[in-house]
Amino acid sequence: YEKNISSRYVEQLERFIDIPKLIENINPSSYDFSKHDCLICTDAGSIHHLSSTSDFEKPQNIKVVNIDHHEGNKGYGDYNYVKELGSACSVVYELLKKWEIKPDVQVANALLIGITLDTGFYNYNSTTALDFYYSGELIDLGAKHYDITWQLTFNENEADQKVRKVVFSNLVI
Repeated sequence: YEKNISSRYVEQLERFIDIPKLIENINPSSYDFSKHDCLICTDAGSIHHLSSTSDFEKPQNIKVVNIDHHEGNKGYGDYNYVKELGSACSVVYELLKKWEIKPDVQVANALLIGITLDTGFYNYNSTTALDFYYSGELIDLGAKHYDITWQLTFNENEADQKVRKVVFSNLVI
């Protein structure tokens, strides 16, 4: 199951990372996992968060790897790495560091985008000092913080500008 990704974000983020074509809204309850031996779950506090339906159960005969940052995650995977940080990408980056894997610029950009969005631009209460620290390290590795932030916050497309015009022209104070 892939979360819907705003087309506005996709268009703007493609400048920093290669975004593969995603197959959106797959119901994992009806997906054939027999071709796979491992299911890697990120940013899902429980196995049921992987599906928009409540009938999804952990697939049989494959190992589940659970990489997450949510407080309530009880370790539903066969292998679990759960740490309460502001972002799942912070947790992934921490694992890369433990494995002594240095991300290239494209991976650093992707991780920084993930940290930025998952922490609500560092505004959520769950944002930790490590999220800021890891973001700094990713910037040191070449991630384009300014460009990413600009694209995500200040670069409105024409359709968004038209909506804003309608809203403001009908605003009553």
